[in-house]
Amino acid sequence: MKNITEYDRIIWDFNGTILDDLYHGIASVNALLSRRGLPLVDSLERYYSLFGFPIEAYYRKLGLLDNEPYDSVAFEWLDEYRKGEKDLGARRGVPELLSAIKEAGVKQSVLSATESTMLHQQIGYLKFDHYFDSLLGREDIFATNKSGIAIAFRQSHPTERVLMIGDTDHDYETAKAASFDCVLVGGGHQSLDYLMTLGCDTVPDFETLKGCLFADGMDH
Repeated sequence: MKNITEYDRIIWDFNGTILDDLYHGIASVNALLSRRGLPLVDSLERYYSLFGFPIEAYYRKLGLLDNEPYDSVAFEWLDEYRKGEKDLGARRGVPELLSAIKEAGVKQSVLSATESTMLHQQIGYLKFDHYFDSLLGREDIFATNKSGIAIAFRQSHPTERVLMIGDTDHDYETAKAASFDCVLVGGGHQSLDYLMTLGCDTVPDFETLKGCLFADGMDH
C-alpha cells in the first residue's frame, strides 16, 4: 500500500465504510421479511452469504421479489432504514483517519450508491461536511451501480492520484473502472475473509489502515 503522500485525493465509500450501518441495514431488511413471513437474516454469517451488488440480486435471494417489483420493495426498505438513520455513527477509527488525511493536505470526497440528497443529509448528521470537497451520489434510490459516477469523476480529474476506501467488491470494481487505487476494510457489508480473496489491498480495520497510510513512506 502506498503512503498518503502518494495521493492527491482519497475517495471514500459511505455505507459500511464511513457509516456504521451494518446491523441497521440487517434490521431494516428483516422488517420487510417479517411482514411477508419470509426467513429472517438471523446472523452476520447469513448476511455475508447473501449481500452483494446489485441490491436487486440481494433482494431476490431473500425472496422479496418473488411477487413484487424491485422498485416498491426498494422504497419500503428505504422508509424502514431512514427511521433510525440519525442515530447511526461513524465506524471506529474513521474520524481520526479523516482528520489525519485533512491535516496531510490531501483532498477527500465521498462516492456512494446512496441517492445524492440523502447522502448530503447523512454526512450532515455525522457533522463530517468539513472533511469533503465533493459528495458524489446517485440520482435515484435504487443503488444499482456507482462505477459510472467514478468514471465521470475520473474524466473531470484525469491527473489526480486517487485512493478509494471501501468495504465491498463493488467498491473494488468501481475503483478499477476509474483507474483508482483501492483498499478494502473489513467489518462492513462483506466479510474480511471474502475481501481478501479479491486481489485488492485489504485491512481489518481503520486503525490498521491509518498506520499503513502514515507509515513514513513504507509500503505495506
